[in-house]
Amino acid sequence: MAKISTWATSLLRSRLAPLSNKNFVFLWGGQSLSLLGDLIFGGVLLLWITTTFRSQPWLPLAIAGTSLASAVPIFLLGPIVGVVVDRGDKRQILLVMDAIRASMLILAFSLEHIVISPVWKLMGIYGLVFCLSACDQFFNPARAALNGEILPTEETQIQASALTQSSFTLAVIAGPSLATLLFFLVGIQGALLCNAISFCLSLLMLLGLQMPPIPASQKMQAGNTKRKDFNEGISFLLKNQMLFSLLLIMCIIQFAEGIVTNIELLFALYQLHMNIHWYGAFGGMTGLGMLVGAIIGEWITQRIGLTRAFLLSIMFIGLVEILYACQNGWVPGLCMLFLLGAGNAILSVVLGPLVLQITPMPLRGRVWAFLYPAMQLATMIATLFSGILASRFPSLLLFVPIPSTTFLLFFSGCMTVSGGIYALVAMKAGRNNLSPRITGKSNGENAD
Repeated sequence: MAKISTWATSLLRSRLAPLSNKNFVFLWGGQSLSLLGDLIFGGVLLLWITTTFRSQPWLPLAIAGTSLASAVPIFLLGPIVGVVVDRGDKRQILLVMDAIRASMLILAFSLEHIVISPVWKLMGIYGLVFCLSACDQFFNPARAALNGEILPTEETQIQASALTQSSFTLAVIAGPSLATLLFFLVGIQGALLCNAISFCLSLLMLLGLQMPPIPASQKMQAGNTKRKDFNEGISFLLKNQMLFSLLLIMCIIQFAEGIVTNIELLFALYQLHMNIHWYGAFGGMTGLGMLVGAIIGEWITQRIGLTRAFLLSIMFIGLVEILYACQNGWVPGLCMLFLLGAGNAILSVVLGPLVLQITPMPLRGRVWAFLYPAMQLATMIATLFSGILASRFPSLLLFVPIPSTTFLLFFSGCMTVSGGIYALVAMKAGRNNLSPRITGKSNGENAD
């Protein structure tokens, strides 16, 4: 018992260590507030589309439309934004993007009472999601790059990533439940106002950021053109073996994740026989698993290294997705969602520090800006693919007739496992060039 208490105390102290950094507290607090608003907003949109168009055969495509509207700006703006982030004042970028997003949501809230047909309202929602996502393309790389400047060491980056994942998990737990409550009490207007308030609070938090001066050796070269800076970033991404392998692996994982995200509600309704009023409980179970994964993710990573934790989490997620596709009751389905949440949390804890350790500071904005659109393009293709397949073919005749949602979930699990196998092969050579903390090797020990 004493050993367990000592371990828990040490883990808690390690988890809260980044909170001694005032700049990280402001950045983390602002991100957490806006994230909660986004999840509530997204949950309400999903419920509104599902209840409004449930009798329509194109319901899966209507659900996929929100994902596509969010994905298109990532693909169009992402690579260009990286140069802007690396050249500009990252704190200023965060403040401006929060102000724009809050203003758009307040405007949408004020116009929501206008009576129009549900289809036209759906088009308006797609437009709002598109604009919010365009702002995200500036905000996310700037925030990711700032994390590396505020927390320069490997250990603090892993601790901060675990803490960020914990707050994300709490938002995932609370978001679906709050979304369900808001939707059935006040409708879509409540979600618009809630998200606007979250961005206003995030703006106030980010005003407290006081960035330290960047060493001259870590600044971008003066006199470079934007085209040259762009080419420098993409050249580094393509020529760095570890980073390029990471890009391909995450595209495979995001393709599989895009399928799961698009069809998981339909799978729960029709294969697990879930009542739509229990949507919050299903999202909460995923969040609970993510909370457990975030807690143990740092502990695992500190002991086996970033790359090994990365590989194991991918294989675990894929195997659980395959098992999830075989369920036909809501109780085992909840258990699978818990395990999926835990695996995804560990993967998220590892990914950020891994990219930061591979990438020099002057290139971090561009590298993140290349990674985000590539991963989102994979998600966008998966969303379109799964939406069309589920809409046009409710069941598939393979060896036996099976629902298309079951087939898609099983297929996504196989995709994730294949990504893990590729990661094991492709990253083996690359991790020999990294530090022992990242690879999990002790001095004099070879990675296997």
